[in-house]
Amino acid sequence: MGRRSNHSREELQEMVITAAREIVATEGVRELSTRKIVARIGYTVGTLYHFFKNLDDIIMHVNGVTLDMLHEFLSMRASKADKATKVQNLAHGYIEFSKKHFAEWQLLFEYSMPIDMEYPEWYEKKIVRLFNLAQQTLDAQVKLPASVLPRASRVLWSGIHGICSLYHTGKLHKTNSETAEILLDDFIVYYLAGLKQDVG
Repeated sequence: MGRRSNHSREELQEMVITAAREIVATEGVRELSTRKIVARIGYTVGTLYHFFKNLDDIIMHVNGVTLDMLHEFLSMRASKADKATKVQNLAHGYIEFSKKHFAEWQLLFEYSMPIDMEYPEWYEKKIVRLFNLAQQTLDAQVKLPASVLPRASRVLWSGIHGICSLYHTGKLHKTNSETAEILLDDFIVYYLAGLKQDVG
């Protein structure tokens, strides 16, 4: 393994994030620790804290990468769909991503950060960008008043995420036999129909 003198600050930060992502992907969220990270990159825990405040800070940077991956994946799915199926493609893309990158998805949405932790501007922008994608996708399929669109897109996103979460916890199968994809389609069809009726 390379030592401190072999890498720049930026390279070390990238090594830490990459090592953390690999641990999460191969061993699971609960196995992520600073000790395991430094064992992978060949540095000390003390060196780690020159670049990150703590493990939560590292996790936030890992989640930042996941947010970028998710945005790119969903953007591609939405762009390939025709106008009538853009929202459905976004929803199916979301659950597909969560299956392909389950550990990273789980870390992003299920790891509890400290209540008093402040998120930096760069991280907030990534979250806003995802919500904007949902809003743009919804607007491309159903024209809504500007006053309605932001909240409608958040409800849409919440419903998609909720079904996806129930799927991964195995709770869907305890209540019915339909797949997550079928439930997503039903939710979207009826939700969009309700929106169209409301705006007349």
